Amino acid sequence: MRRFFTRRKLIITAFTLILLLGAVALLGVYLVRRGELDRWLAGQAKTALAEYGVRAEIGALHTKLGDQQVELRELKLYTPDGTEPFATLDHLTASLSVRQLAGFLGFGRKGEVELQKLTLEGLRATWSVDECLSPTHFESVSVQWC
Repeated sequence: MRRFFTRRKLIITAFTLILLLGAVALLGVYLVRRGELDRWLAGQAKTALAEYGVRAEIGALHTKLGDQQVELRELKLYTPDGTEPFATLDHLTASLSVRQLAGFLGFGRKGEVELQKLTLEGLRATWSVDECLSPTHFESVSVQWC
């Protein structure tokens, strides 16, 4: 009877797995350097704000993986039907902690991001009141307070 697992097959399988893991790691580094992670995060931020009825335009988003920081520049927030932003922000820096990373990759529970530190620079916000029609232009923005 012939053995199914031979030393040669195990060495070839281990070498192939190591090469595949190395290729995935190199692909990840390439995509991060190319800015694909930044574009994906900007899309996630816009989607999260859209759940609250806020449309966002992000000028630039940069990630610093070593420091676990996200840097946003030229952020503009609009109501869903607004043409002028109700808030603009020149620079935002956030220090984050990622919990359940596997959730972001599609495995297990939903991933969580915990905000450690937030720095805002150049915040300009407007609040307009139309006494005839509605109290504010924020009636389409839905915020739930805990």
